[in-house]
Amino acid sequence: MLLNATQTGTHWGPHGRRVLNLLATRGPTSREKVHRLTGLHRNLVGDAVRRLIDDGLVRSGKPEVTGRGRPRVPLDLDPARRSLIGIAVTPQTVSACSVNLCREAIVEPIHLATGGDPLRTAAGAIGSLLGDQTLAIGMSITGVIDTAHGVMLESSSVAHGSTSLAPLHSAAGALPLVIENDLHALALYHQFHHAARWDEDTLLVRLEDGAVGGALIINGRPHTGCLHAASEVGHTSLAIETRRCYCGRRGCLERVFDSDFARDLDGQSTALQTRLAPGTTGDATTRRIARLVGIGIANAVQLVKPHRLGLVSHAARPAVSY
Repeated sequence: MLLNATQTGTHWGPHGRRVLNLLATRGPTSREKVHRLTGLHRNLVGDAVRRLIDDGLVRSGKPEVTGRGRPRVPLDLDPARRSLIGIAVTPQTVSACSVNLCREAIVEPIHLATGGDPLRTAAGAIGSLLGDQTLAIGMSITGVIDTAHGVMLESSSVAHGSTSLAPLHSAAGALPLVIENDLHALALYHQFHHAARWDEDTLLVRLEDGAVGGALIINGRPHTGCLHAASEVGHTSLAIETRRCYCGRRGCLERVFDSDFARDLDGQSTALQTRLAPGTTGDATTRRIARLVGIGIANAVQLVKPHRLGLVSHAARPAVSY
C-alpha cells in the first residue's frame, strides 16, 4: 500500500509510476531493460528516470560491464533520501512506522491504544512521524471507506457510524494520503510478494479478536467494488446468538471470533488470542469457535470458488497459511 501511496503523486506522471513499479518489484534494473520491459520509448524512460532521481526516489548504481558496448548503469530505489509513513488502525490499537522506499524501518514502530478515538490517535501518530523528507502516507483501517466524501461509513475500529476522515487529512497537509481497507492493504502485500501467482484468484481471510475480514484477489488485483470495502466475510451471519455486531445483526463471524463470545460461553476472562496462541492445545470453547468460523469460511469458498485460500492471523501457525 505504501507503494500505492507514492503513485498518488502526479509530478512523475504515468511513465514515472511505471518505472517505480518495475524497480520496486524487480530491484536494480538498467535503463535499457526498463525500456524493454515497459515498452516505453528510451527518451521517455530517460525523462522519467531524471525526474525520479531529482526527487530522491531513484539512484544510479555502479556501472556493470557485461561485454561489448557501454557499461550498463543499474537503477534502484533510493533508500536514503525519502521516506513513507504507514499507519494501521485496528479495533484495539493504532500502529505507525516510518520506512524508506525499500520498506526498511527508519524508526521502531509505535503502537498506541485507540483511546476511544482511533482516527485522532492516528492523526497524532502521523504528526509525530512527519519530516521534511516524507513523501506520502499510507493507512489501513477495518471497514467501509467512502473516499469520495471523506468518511468512514462503518468499521469495527470506530464505535459510531459515519465518521469524518478530516483529522487525518489535516495531519497529512499537502502530502498524498492513501486510506485503504485493511484487507485490501493485505491483498496488495500478497500481490507484491506472490507475483508468480497473479493468474490465480485468491481469497484472503484475516482472523483477529473481534475483527474478521476477507479480500478477494482477481487477476492479481483486490476486488474493491464501488466502495473501499473488502469481501465482508466477517458479516456472514450464522444462526447463533451472539452480541450485536456494529452492522446491527447478531451471529456475524466477527462476533463469533471474539473474546466476548468466548467469555459468554464459559465465563473465562482470558482473551481469545491468548487462548489460541501457538503452543496452546485449545479447549471446548475455542474448538467450537473454530468450527463456527470454519463454516463461515467454507460458505465463502463455495460461493467464490477461489484457486487459493489464505488465512492470516496472530493465532495461525504460521501467521499466514495457504
